Amino acid sequence: MSTKTSMRHAGLATLPIAAIISTGVNADITGAFTYDSIVMADQFGGGQLPVFVQDLYFISNNPDDVVLAAFDLLLEPTAQIDYYQAPLGYGWNPGNLGGIFDTESVRQADSFVTIGGFGSDASTPLQIPGAGGNTQLDSNFGGPDTSFPGTAAGWFNASPPTLAGAVHDTPLGTLGTFVGRFSYVGDPWDSPLYKSRISASWNQGIGTPGDSASFLINWIPSPATLGLFALAGLRNSSRRRI
Repeated sequence: MSTKTSMRHAGLATLPIAAIISTGVNADITGAFTYDSIVMADQFGGGQLPVFVQDLYFISNNPDDVVLAAFDLLLEPTAQIDYYQAPLGYGWNPGNLGGIFDTESVRQADSFVTIGGFGSDASTPLQIPGAGGNTQLDSNFGGPDTSFPGTAAGWFNASPPTLAGAVHDTPLGTLGTFVGRFSYVGDPWDSPLYKSRISASWNQGIGTPGDSASFLINWIPSPATLGLFALAGLRNSSRRRI
């Protein structure tokens, strides 16, 4: 673990989210953040392994906002990786086929993108059957089976009257809309989406004017992730003292 990486995340982790949300003069969607956590997930061939989950949100300061699309995703080189797909998952399209396909790995760890459609409370989104079903990928994405989204990838709510992208309370303690899960197997300090860029389009419902803006993706760890980082720091300190 490099000093540069640990300082990067320590700085973000010690600030309240209100202090690091980027805001615009007239913007209602004010930023893009991942909420990072760790789950145990199935691997191909049997057994389980720890998967580091990055849930991506657009953050809002207006309870009337409705996200319509995410687009122009520009991944940092460190984010162009082979994201985790659950053995019984549905690729980057949100989808849980139910029955034998409805596993905890599909619900909690599978990578996919969406425009809302995962409930309206602050709990961690679960990919249950039917969730996010109106989301479609654009032509830049690279298809549902790609390892990572292509340059300037996007996705959108194909049925705007559903208002699936309406903002609601989030685990970040703010209003926002859940727009994707990017899970990976590797170092939790990496948080690869950090400093990638993404754009949002939104309005306040059918017939209202739309707006759009581009944001750098920031990072907020869950309490469990913070505990893991603290434990790793203690271990490193002990090694230095030996």
